[in-house]
Amino acid sequence: MVPIIITGKVLGVLDIQDNVTNNILPEDITLLESLASQVAIALQNADLYRRAETALQETNLLIDYAAEGILVLDMTSGLFTDPNENAAKIYGLSREELVKVGPAQMSPPKQPDGRDSAEKAREQINIALEKGSNIFEWNHINGQGHEFSCEIRLVRIPGDRPRLRVTVTDITERKRQQELAIMRARQQETINLITQKIQAAATIEDAMQVAARELGRALGNKPTLVALEPDALGGHDGKTVAE
Repeated sequence: MVPIIITGKVLGVLDIQDNVTNNILPEDITLLESLASQVAIALQNADLYRRAETALQETNLLIDYAAEGILVLDMTSGLFTDPNENAAKIYGLSREELVKVGPAQMSPPKQPDGRDSAEKAREQINIALEKGSNIFEWNHINGQGHEFSCEIRLVRIPGDRPRLRVTVTDITERKRQQELAIMRARQQETINLITQKIQAAATIEDAMQVAARELGRALGNKPTLVALEPDALGGHDGKTVAE
């Protein structure tokens, strides 16, 4: 019997038997040992292949169910390849449709800063190719022609073919919340300034005039009426209009 050994672990044996006692020659043992070694290598390769397949399947599942859109950009063709399900949802296209387009087809003519999309895209791609990765904000258009804001992460893929892994995150809602927060901060600043000016007024009439004037300015120079209950002013009608 000759053991089949992989990394010190015995997986089995090769056993040859003969009806004649002591009829197995030393060269037969050598042949068996060689066969056992080949079987061990084949078993090891099969195990490695199985593990690689399992790892690939797990990786594909992680990509398919990732929260972000993930694609590959083939720099030779300029088209997307290997989109995951979320990429299809973000762009509003099927996977089959998505591999027929690239950034050029899915971008508006100009970006929010006024720059030409094609020119700016080349710049961002070159940064990723040179440095290995690049993260930036971008405006894309979906399959229905609607423009949306997203965060793009480009990572260079090793190999002879120039390719980039593209991660796309739709940040439309995040941008809306940021703009809303900025607007509210400006409104609060305006209110604070008006309050300071009203508090600095010497009389109620002056305070009302300041309030009416400043509110009119804050509302785009619209006619503004500020009114108090007559009892609060001892019978005065308490109305002031800013033209």
